[in-house]
Amino acid sequence: MACGKPFVFSDIWPIRKEIEFENCGILVNPNNLEEIVDKIEAYLKDHKQLREHGINARKLVEEKYNWERESIKLLELIDSI
Repeated sequence: MACGKPFVFSDIWPIRKEIEFENCGILVNPNNLEEIVDKIEAYLKDHKQLREHGINARKLVEEKYNWERESIKLLELIDSI
């Protein structure tokens, strides 16, 4: 994501809950190889969506999932112990 690439993650509850995936990547059933391949191929065929999701993924890292923000959460966790 930090490199401006969209992601393909397993569609599991912790990821679905934590990551704002709708505009920067796709979630797939980790046990369905055909679905994974189909979704990746769809990205490769749709350059506009691939580029848009990549830009949004980078923006998400810059604004939300970066060391500056995550370090605050880590320090709060350490302080609470």
